[in-house]
Amino acid sequence: MSVFRKPTVILLTLAFACMVFVNVGYLTWMPLYLVEKYGMSVTYAGFSSLIYHHAGAFFGVMFGSRLADKLAKKDPKKRMVIQSVALLLGAPFIFIMGFADNQAITYGALGMFGFMRGVYDSNIFASLYEVVKPSIRSSSTGFMLMFAFLMGAFAPLILGVLKPTLGLSVSFSSLSLFYVLGAMLIFIGVRFWFNKDYCHEL
Repeated sequence: MSVFRKPTVILLTLAFACMVFVNVGYLTWMPLYLVEKYGMSVTYAGFSSLIYHHAGAFFGVMFGSRLADKLAKKDPKKRMVIQSVALLLGAPFIFIMGFADNQAITYGALGMFGFMRGVYDSNIFASLYEVVKPSIRSSSTGFMLMFAFLMGAFAPLILGVLKPTLGLSVSFSSLSLFYVLGAMLIFIGVRFWFNKDYCHEL
């Protein structure tokens, strides 16, 4: 498939895998983390682990999509730049989420983590379609999704293995490294390969 010959596509896919790895690990273990750390009921912990994050993600998608559409009119690579910055800015909130000892701070970190994830999410496929021909967009999307969620499936297992020795606080905070890695992969694509891989077909 010609898509495999485009480094930007590979880097975007790897970065997406980093994001999915973090998200699946967070979704799986955050309710138990809140139960253990703040003594919540399972019901309230399940609700709290999602509502603040996804509310933030909603606003992040709205903001990120409008900003990217505006900036990409002059420079298409700005979509990827926005994604890279969003992952980089999201990393500290993932770290705080794991080590905060205050419930309000934890919720705030969840919300901002969600917001930055939303900014990134709003450009996942728009960025991909900047560098693939219309005739293979479906195939490239399928490949990206398949690979990312396959990698993400390992996150609950790895966090489960780390929990008895490091605890969930350290395990969650360490997920921030994957956001940093994802940001670096996208930046490398922008810096070295985007101009070559850019697709001019509509």
